[in-house]
Amino acid sequence: MRQSRRASFPSIGLGRRIGIILLSLGLLSAPRFAQQPLQRLVGTGELPPPAPYEYRASVMNNNGLDIRQGAFSGVRVIYRAKWVGPVLRDHQINAARDVAFTVAEETGTLRGALFLREAATGTMRRIVQIGDRTPEGEVVTRLLEFSLNDSRQILFTAETSGPPSEDGTARAGLFLADGNGIRTLLMTGAATPIGTILGFSNPRLTNDGRAYFTALVGTQQGAIFRLAGGTLEPLVRTGDSGSAGGTITMPLLQAVSPQGDAIAFLDQAERALYVKTDTSMIRVVKIGDSVPNVSGATFVDIVPPVNTIFPAFPFLVSPSSLAPGGDLVFIAAFRRPNQQNPTLALYRHAGGSLQEIVRTGQNVGGFSVQFLSAPTFGEGGVIYCGAASRVILGGGILRFAGNQRQAQEFPGATQTENLPPYAINRQGHAVYDHIAVALNENFGDPTGPFDKPAFGLNISLRLHTGSASSETLLDPVRSAPPDSPFLGFSSLIANRSGDLLFIGNVSGGRNLFRIRDGAIELVMHQGQVIEGLKVRSVTEAAINDAGTIAVQAEIEAGSALFVRRGGTFQKVIASGDPIFSKRVVDIFDISLNQQGQIAFIANLADDTGANVRHLLLVARPTQTGYSVDPGAFIDVSALPRVRNTPPIFIMDVALADDGTIALTVRAERDEAVILATPRQTGSGYTFQKIAESGSATPIGGTFRRGSELRIGGFAPEVFSSLQINAQGFVSFIGVVSRPDGGDVRAIFSYSEGQLAKVVADGDQTPEGSTIELLPFHSLAPTGKIVFLSLASGEPNLYLWEQGGLRLLLPARQQGPAGELLTPIPPLLVTDGRAVFAGVLLNAESRLAIYALTLD
Repeated sequence: MRQSRRASFPSIGLGRRIGIILLSLGLLSAPRFAQQPLQRLVGTGELPPPAPYEYRASVMNNNGLDIRQGAFSGVRVIYRAKWVGPVLRDHQINAARDVAFTVAEETGTLRGALFLREAATGTMRRIVQIGDRTPEGEVVTRLLEFSLNDSRQILFTAETSGPPSEDGTARAGLFLADGNGIRTLLMTGAATPIGTILGFSNPRLTNDGRAYFTALVGTQQGAIFRLAGGTLEPLVRTGDSGSAGGTITMPLLQAVSPQGDAIAFLDQAERALYVKTDTSMIRVVKIGDSVPNVSGATFVDIVPPVNTIFPAFPFLVSPSSLAPGGDLVFIAAFRRPNQQNPTLALYRHAGGSLQEIVRTGQNVGGFSVQFLSAPTFGEGGVIYCGAASRVILGGGILRFAGNQRQAQEFPGATQTENLPPYAINRQGHAVYDHIAVALNENFGDPTGPFDKPAFGLNISLRLHTGSASSETLLDPVRSAPPDSPFLGFSSLIANRSGDLLFIGNVSGGRNLFRIRDGAIELVMHQGQVIEGLKVRSVTEAAINDAGTIAVQAEIEAGSALFVRRGGTFQKVIASGDPIFSKRVVDIFDISLNQQGQIAFIANLADDTGANVRHLLLVARPTQTGYSVDPGAFIDVSALPRVRNTPPIFIMDVALADDGTIALTVRAERDEAVILATPRQTGSGYTFQKIAESGSATPIGGTFRRGSELRIGGFAPEVFSSLQINAQGFVSFIGVVSRPDGGDVRAIFSYSEGQLAKVVADGDQTPEGSTIELLPFHSLAPTGKIVFLSLASGEPNLYLWEQGGLRLLLPARQQGPAGELLTPIPPLLVTDGRAVFAGVLLNAESRLAIYALTLD
């Protein structure tokens, strides 16, 4: 997939320590490049070129692997992961059934706009977005969290363009929005009786307008405050005595009772849940506690089936989980000895005792409970909870009142599904996602909504009020407001002719842009129709020196490969097209060389969707278009075995100018890097393994073994960031198991039959720090390599070339306009410059793209 002049974001599932790198980057309309070594090109919060942009309730992206049990053959089938995650985040609903939510780029890291959908009028209005000005004149650079009350007031936190806090974190504020506009309640730097506020989180707003929030106060000191009538009062802080004899370390507000007489909070360090009233503080439960009435079981972290939709928590508490007096409902997970998958359970804590209400695996009114969400303490002591009957599908709502136990599944139809609710108000009204599957008409009838191999998902936001039907709040597709800014950025692609492509996120939609001669132009947008196929998301792109652009995009019922030559797009191949006596299911991982040839991976199936065939194909330019070369394909079954086990699927592909292809493959447990060289006579390829799990490495030890392959999502474990230049010089990142235990990450190169180390964890830099690689690098046409390494926990940008290593840019470097920037992915190196993203402080964008001229 990755080429010598291409950079992308990481796969989902990397650790917290590189969480900063998962931030998306944004873009700017029509900038001009300054003639200086470090140039700021584009930034978040600024407007893209005018176009009919749209957004959907969920993003579609073909950038991941999904391992599913085949419905037709009963065996495993490797498809592409179709659903990265929701564009709409943090849903809340009040008593009037007004619904507030944020719009985010696909990773959810950068929330770009806050909307309110008013039930009385059915209208939706934007409350605030990045790029707006605060009452003090600072620019909102990133929205964080919010709270909606029954008076239609919204308390929210946001980062701004002001100078950073004394600990180096971004400037932030606590704001209140209502019918009269937005006013500032507090900003970082504000003095309190216990110290200076450095950051805000978890705001909660009562119906009488009192604001509650968590604040970082001084270094490693946390506190929960109440702000009422201009008076700021600390309620809980680091060092307070806990109810179990210890002290509170890092409190994090979870819920506030309707009258404000009680709060629920987590101690993040202790991983314990507390309730505090005006007269007492009680520890309700902590991770590791024994589970009442379940022999041998202990409480564990909640790890839901899809972390991008329902994130992991020690305990799940909603803003409406707390009743007057401090009665609390929450969701916890527990595991018995030798139990593999934990059990979720809904609990009520009242009067010092813990009562289980329902758990997964039980039946409520004919509803099989398999997942739980949104615990809510309703009016009159009624308890509500979201639920799903099939993993996270088959969503509905549970109601418990005295001895009554009721369940109502949300309404659906053929080829539709519902998720469990994101939020439930105290009247039992719920907000949830409704999924309609857009099937590819070229395949036969499926047995279930997700058994069809080629499909799309159309997701609408719905409201359940207890009746047989639900109300649609947001349709699957909406036109974005014309002043919608860039929210994020996920790829950099360049040629040697000076063109720079990037995928920019506008209102949650992924669109392709190009910088040429100093200006930004739109290349492909979500909603564009090409030869009757509607683009719903741009997944990846490539460009060569002649200006040919190849794009892999999601379409309404599958995926497609498009090529743009001479300013016009044409289809190369798409889901449902016939080839090799089968039909295309999906297309992914494209690579374009200077000859205009495109290598890509495809799944094929018969007309029923069964008998899936996994291939690497090559499309070549013709006088009128493109055609797939019937003699230049690689069937996964023809590839060399990996530790004597046949490979199951191809993970990544990179195409050189002479037709040589580098690829990474996965077997049942292990991975390998393989070089495929076109035969001199006839057709087909000769294969050579250049790295393999368990084989020796140039730095000692062996390449890591993978873990057992399971049904569900997958990310490469051993080899990643595969690239090749025009001369066939290959580079990749590999994880090495050392003889003394532990793993290290290294960048390797392969050329003229030799595998060599470029740089590895533990190497020394010229300035004396120790290399700690992040899993991203970029290979230039000349063989130079740029990469990121952590120093004091922050990424620094380095350049490797024959004969040396040098630091290009350290973290918190001062930028052209006085901003402080830290380099993060994506990153890209061409012949004369390095292009990369930067996290910014003291600037009007939170993220930006920079170009650094190389000597």
